[in-house]
Amino acid sequence: MRSIFYSAALMLLCAGAATAQVSLSVADHVPVVGQTVGVSRGDSIISFGPAGANVPFNYWDLMYEAPLPRLRFYPPATSTMPGAVIASTDGGSDTTFWNLSAAGLEVVGLRGSLEGVVTYTDRILELPLPLEFGDTWTDAGTASYTAFGFPVTRLVSFTGAADAYGTLTLSDLQTVPVLRVSTRRQINDNNLVINVLRINRTTAFYSATSAHPVLRLSVDSARAGTGGWTVETQVEVIGEPITVGLDEYAAAEARFTAFPNPAHGNVTVQLNSPADLVQLFDAKGAIVRSLNTTSDRVVIDLQGMEPGTYLVRTYSNGAAVETRPIVVE
Repeated sequence: MRSIFYSAALMLLCAGAATAQVSLSVADHVPVVGQTVGVSRGDSIISFGPAGANVPFNYWDLMYEAPLPRLRFYPPATSTMPGAVIASTDGGSDTTFWNLSAAGLEVVGLRGSLEGVVTYTDRILELPLPLEFGDTWTDAGTASYTAFGFPVTRLVSFTGAADAYGTLTLSDLQTVPVLRVSTRRQINDNNLVINVLRINRTTAFYSATSAHPVLRLSVDSARAGTGGWTVETQVEVIGEPITVGLDEYAAAEARFTAFPNPAHGNVTVQLNSPADLVQLFDAKGAIVRSLNTTSDRVVIDLQGMEPGTYLVRTYSNGAAVETRPIVVE
């Protein structure tokens, strides 16, 4: 059972604030299928900063690792995870599989170096959409899998809050209006041999145009049985320090917008870059609508289509340009 609560006290704090508030939406904050996002990484977290309205978050002295890693988003057809619309991975063995529901982005399952493939019986709402300052939510998930020949039962509890907004200053001294989303995930893996407890706390800063957080700070704590805790920290920032700016990334990220989303009756595709063909695919990869265009706006008729998640894909000169998921109600 999941629920989303709205904090009147937090909402009152934003009255009269100088910084424009950032809110998250399906149109702007769902990663693009097939997209590759460059990120810089490090392990030195300065602080999470305070909650509240109009907060200055100063991270100009963060340190990063080299070379520049990549974070990839790609279609579920390559992931073999039923019900997944999109997957995220750093190019290694760990992958998270996502579904876009009417509530927002849900975790369907994962593939890890230790767990193997894990499918959640109850999906976990990790990012409600839309989301604005003062919103909080809770969720829970369960899964069963086998590790090293032993059956494992996984229990997950999850809490989240859009607990601050303000301006974020990064190492290249650019200042970006952001919404801060703080989450806490507790994972209990129980089997006949040993119980493992993991607690992950993540703080993500979202701009108005970037589906991937501009900055993400995480602390991951783990304990096996009654042993001691091991703690790992990670910093992840869009782009390469100094040389690649957020504005350049944001401009390249979105080439069309599909709205309304969720949609009923029809969906409008607003093109921000040239395209000559727009297609709509169902969850099995079959083309259900195909429209040639010479305009920057295409309206797709959804009459007679079953409710569910579909993919809108644009083409230019016969080559796929961009793909985005939509939900048909």
